[in-house]
Amino acid sequence: MHFNSIIAVGVMLSGAVVSAAECGGYGLCGAVPASSRNQLYAARQHVCGDGLYKNDGYYHAPGGGRLSWPGGFDQQRCWDAFENILNQCRPEGAGLGNHSGSYNWYGKLYTVRGCSNSPYKE
Repeated sequence: MHFNSIIAVGVMLSGAVVSAAECGGYGLCGAVPASSRNQLYAARQHVCGDGLYKNDGYYHAPGGGRLSWPGGFDQQRCWDAFENILNQCRPEGAGLGNHSGSYNWYGKLYTVRGCSNSPYKE
């Protein structure tokens, strides 16, 4: 058995779950404003770092984007959910790419919209 196969079997037996964000809105935002990756990370910092995550809410990011989240979860979950979306849907160096994404945490939806015409409206 190859080393990679052993790791894969180990992960399956351990019950580990690999989570993925759903990405959408590929391409340019058109004539509407768009937030850069850095602006979306700054919005994440504000939401997760300043306690906004404690209650359901949304935050308009500089540049035209928007983050939304379910309240009632801990701070680490806020960091991780938005990190998953940004890393998978707005990877570094990929240009605009997918400008929106969502992350479902046991039926609770975190969303990032990079521009005002992105899907995943509340």
